[in-house]
Amino acid sequence: MKTTIIATAPSVYQMQSLRAFNLEVKMHGYDSGATGTLAFPTRVEAKEHLRRCARTYNENDPQGSHKRLREMYQHIERGHLTLDAVTASIQ
Repeated sequence: MKTTIIATAPSVYQMQSLRAFNLEVKMHGYDSGATGTLAFPTRVEAKEHLRRCARTYNENDPQGSHKRLREMYQHIERGHLTLDAVTASIQ
């Protein structure tokens, strides 16, 4: 059964956060945000994609730490991950 990661940026100001998830992004219209989605064959593969996003984000964030990355991984196990202003969920 396919599994999809979905994330929404309510306005263009959150687009950078949305792009951090490496999803296929569709704009909602001028300054009205966007939604990103990406389908995976399994939930395991979707979680691994979010883990890669979390690692990259954490490595590039001046406030990144091993503790923060562990917390991100815990959130991923529960089916979601927040990067800055956008939350992605596994559905």
